[in-house]
Amino acid sequence: MRPRRSFRSRLVVGSFLGAVGLLPVVHIASIYLMREYPLVFRRDDFHSLFGFTTFGFAFIVFGLVQVWRSLAPFGELRGRLGAVRDGADKQIGGQ
Repeated sequence: MRPRRSFRSRLVVGSFLGAVGLLPVVHIASIYLMREYPLVFRRDDFHSLFGFTTFGFAFIVFGLVQVWRSLAPFGELRGRLGAVRDGADKQIGGQ
């Protein structure tokens, strides 16, 4: 029998698959918008492209930080469950 993967690894894989799924959708939408509004998407406007790219990467980083912070309590819970399993504690204390 194969061991179950951790919640964190399943969340990371699911997020990756969702991002890969969004990629073709955004690509098709951007092609449509570039054909429909060619003056907005000129190739000589490097500052606009750099700004959008920086904005996008910033949101990716903020999203990863948010996921990391939201999963942090699971690490603490894992430690407490290990203490119960090892016999150091009788139960997990709540707050």
